[in-house]
Amino acid sequence: MEKLAARDEHPVIRWLMTEARRRTDASDFLEAFAHELRAAGVDVARITTGVPILHPQIFSFSGLWQFGKGTTERLYRSGPGFAAAMSNSPIRIASTAVSIVA
Repeated sequence: MEKLAARDEHPVIRWLMTEARRRTDASDFLEAFAHELRAAGVDVARITTGVPILHPQIFSFSGLWQFGKGTTERLYRSGPGFAAAMSNSPIRIASTAVSIVA
């Protein structure tokens, strides 16, 4: 129980366990998360998220937050040349690892 109380004292963890859970918009969450990290002293300038999607035309959803620029969203769709672009991408490796674990 002591360990849990110690984790609750960290502002980012407290935020993730409380207010963050009420944020349903991905971009809104990412923007707020970045600001919480910076307020806690983490000198973050960029955060990228990626969520694989089981859909025949859309491979994944991604959010990108950059300091001073805000948040953008991207959908990666299937199409000509996608396999070639992914062959050298670290995303392919991460996506494969997630698929193996799941």
